[in-house]
Amino acid sequence: DCPKDFEKLCDMVRKTKRETNIIECNIGPVIGSHVGPDMMALVFWGDDRRSGMKLADRIAKKVKNN
Repeated sequence: DCPKDFEKLCDMVRKTKRETNIIECNIGPVIGSHVGPDMMALVFWGDDRRSGMKLADRIAKKVKNN
């Protein structure tokens, strides 16, 4: 519940890297009760360096095999 801060953070991220996917989502009540109001988190999801396959592709492969 801090849209102005969110937009400010998005602007700062876009200044450094224009081709960035930004996803806004809400947190659940458990985390919310621990951190309180106006909490924001910034998470980077890069390529998996352990192999040539991206993490999302590895997850999809496991799901398909089950």
